[in-house]
Amino acid sequence: MAEEPDFEYLYFQESYQKDPRRLFDRILTALQRRDEAEEKVKNHDNEALEQRRDMAELLIENENLKAELLSTLRQNQNQNSRQTTPEAPTTKKSTKLTDPPVLTDRIDPEFTDWLS
Repeated sequence: MAEEPDFEYLYFQESYQKDPRRLFDRILTALQRRDEAEEKVKNHDNEALEQRRDMAELLIENENLKAELLSTLRQNQNQNSRQTTPEAPTTKKSTKLTDPPVLTDRIDPEFTDWLS
């Protein structure tokens, strides 16, 4: 496409005198491009507004999830602290065994009695 000169009044007059139909088509094309560009801008503005709304909803949801997570963590910590609290140690006593008879000379008592 050939480079068009800047659109000035003098250019407009010359173009109108030479080929008014071509000038009209150029003006119409420029207006259509402007309308298309305005429509794109409007669509982008609408998309941006919708994205801002979505972002606001996500931020609210994020805050709610954070609060829920903190609450759950606190509950778990409370439960764990109750479960992991050491109980008082209980001492188990062994069964009391009597002392064996004193071994004196292998005869009284016999050595085998002394082992049992």
